[in-house]
Amino acid sequence: HRRLAAITEQRGLSFRDLRAVHALGMPGEDVTLGAPDRSNIIRPTALFSRLEQAACDIRPKLLVIEAAADVYAGNENDRGQVRQFIGLLRGLSRKADAAVMLLQHPSLTGMSSGTGNSGSTHWSNGFRSRLYFAKGKASGDDPELRQLEVMKANYGPAGEVVKVRWKSGVFVLEGGA
Repeated sequence: HRRLAAITEQRGLSFRDLRAVHALGMPGEDVTLGAPDRSNIIRPTALFSRLEQAACDIRPKLLVIEAAADVYAGNENDRGQVRQFIGLLRGLSRKADAAVMLLQHPSLTGMSSGTGNSGSTHWSNGFRSRLYFAKGKASGDDPELRQLEVMKANYGPAGEVVKVRWKSGVFVLEGGA
């Protein structure tokens, strides 16, 4: 709510203008969407089934899930399990006819290398595209400057960088459209 309030204020909107936005926050609750069974096969949880039904009813264009560490109960380094979980998300995408964006925090190595990776390589290989949001490479000591970089794009070029600046609770484009 706090973040949406800052966005609406920055854009000159009201919450009434966000009728098409469906947000669900579940702090402190179990938000696992996929977990291994006794055979280490990743299975959808009851919450995943509820999410899938809601997505099929609402038909969003974009479904954002945050964060992978909260919704995935498997081993992030096990390529097979990661692949199965991504398969669940791919099925959700197809059934709801929506793009699914999964947010994942990078490992220390992923941050220091600039790749943004964490865990199995399948976290990158299993998706059609991957973006990395980090401090700008040329930001120096500017704590408000960030960049969103296209690390992978199966249907377009990789490498594009969008620079943004944190301003009054919102990231705004730096230097134009």
